[in-house]
Amino acid sequence: MRRVLISSIWGALFLVIATSLFQHPTGGKRRLALDLTSESKVVLITYDDNNLDITTILTDVEFFRGTPTGKFIARKKDGTWLIGNYTDPKKTCRIDACLVPENSIEATVDNAGNRIIWVTRDNRFKLLLTNLNSKKTSQIRSNTGVLYCPSWSPDDRKITFYSGLSLYADRYTMSSLELMEIPAEIGTHTNNVEWLVKEIAPHSFQHEYSGSRMIDPQWSPDGQWILFSACYSYQDNITQYYVKIDGTGLFPTSGMGPHGWSSDSKGIYSLLTQDHLHFKPTLVDIKTHIENDNSFIKKMPFQMILSWEPRGDYFIMQGDTVNLLNMHTGQYRELCDADDSYLVYWEK
Repeated sequence: MRRVLISSIWGALFLVIATSLFQHPTGGKRRLALDLTSESKVVLITYDDNNLDITTILTDVEFFRGTPTGKFIARKKDGTWLIGNYTDPKKTCRIDACLVPENSIEATVDNAGNRIIWVTRDNRFKLLLTNLNSKKTSQIRSNTGVLYCPSWSPDDRKITFYSGLSLYADRYTMSSLELMEIPAEIGTHTNNVEWLVKEIAPHSFQHEYSGSRMIDPQWSPDGQWILFSACYSYQDNITQYYVKIDGTGLFPTSGMGPHGWSSDSKGIYSLLTQDHLHFKPTLVDIKTHIENDNSFIKKMPFQMILSWEPRGDYFIMQGDTVNLLNMHTGQYRELCDADDSYLVYWEK
């Protein structure tokens, strides 16, 4: 009788362990914001291993930029600028018109929700910094060429952005990725502030027929690396790189893009090709460049990856529909039709 009891206990224990190993429960509710560009709306998706809920939080939106902390800035079609937290949409509020610079074409809010970097365009491109607490705005960068895609570091002390020195017929003859340190407080005159601007990507992404433009900067969660894309407009060819914030260690990424950072900043998620028709999601170590196969999905037909969850349990991909996919179990859950354009903002 004792042997039977011990055997039953060990059997039950083995079943619990085996179940936990093969089900890979991710635990807890998670959230992300999905910008459905063609429908001019933003939805909040709350999900866990078993449930999925989709709620519309903004409509009539023509510009939206979110952060990993849930903050966002948006512009509606009537020209109104909004700021809020997509995990608590009820706190969304209108930005005073007096704080919105003229000719603003894009903007990004810091992770704390206190400061905004604006991109304006009149006879020159400019970057302007607004402190929402002090209500002060200062110019921090100006360029005869283009300035675009400003992105805050995780600690809100720096920004990256792209600058193109000239633009002719959609050809960037030279572009660079720049890093700027942002002080906590700004004076009434920017001449009193020492702005530290540093190129962290060389002007080496040149094409025989066209220069490159760099897009989609992604800070690593520890703030030490930046992942970005170099787009060659002539061939519509995009290559992704990652670089240290001191300008060293510039490497091309492996696999198919787009890519995404792991939560510990030690790896980059990508798709590795198997036979040019089938792929598998994987995590590549940024220092050793060795594949760390943490996925149970060993072979899948090629579909467009839209975004990776930093925790490494889910990613969003587009085939006939847009789906949330569990990397460990292969479970698909449909989010929307595939006729839209999307930007995804995962909650930290």
